[in-house]
Amino acid sequence: MPGCFQQALPSTALFTCLSSPSHNTPVPSHGSALDRGTETNRQVLFIGDSSVRLLYFAAVRLVDGGRGHVPPEWQDQAAKHSDRKVTLDDGVQSVDMEFWW
Repeated sequence: MPGCFQQALPSTALFTCLSSPSHNTPVPSHGSALDRGTETNRQVLFIGDSSVRLLYFAAVRLVDGGRGHVPPEWQDQAAKHSDRKVTLDDGVQSVDMEFWW
């Protein structure tokens, strides 16, 4: 029986996927943020140890896709055993990517 393979998303498509509201986005009782014409900010949260922190750094670099929001030395700018947060923004949508130690 052959396996199933799905091509990985390019960084721009991944950013759009993570930052765009979807059917999984909670909608306030007074209507969605899109109905009110306001921007929405999505959040991606990683919780774990140093192994998860490495996955977090890799995911941030992938979603940034070379746009320059994350400088190369960014990983080393804070203490290893600390929470981290970065906001990636394309001018229309944004996504907060956090790591909790």
